[in-house]
Amino acid sequence: HFGPCSGLRAFWSSGNMSFAKVPEGITTKDEYDTCLGKLKFQDGLPDEPTVQKVYDNLDRSRAMHAFLDMIPLASMEAMRAGFASIGCDACHKACIFGSLM
Repeated sequence: HFGPCSGLRAFWSSGNMSFAKVPEGITTKDEYDTCLGKLKFQDGLPDEPTVQKVYDNLDRSRAMHAFLDMIPLASMEAMRAGFASIGCDACHKACIFGSLM
């Protein structure tokens, strides 16, 4: 067979391939000790428990951010409920205080 890959196929099948050593600084270790526990990799790819740990951590992180982002909204709802309890229960009404709230 002759085609665009025929030369490449001949090169691979010849057995004359040599590869340069990969620099240590760009390789991925097989194990990392982290706050999530041991994260394990094989040839740079994570194993299933490592993938699950990382996704669980992302879920936990996003839940924490959602909670923290909603604290101001909860405060605004408490303020709205307080105003409604003293008669300021519609958007066209305003509360006037004789002293500090």
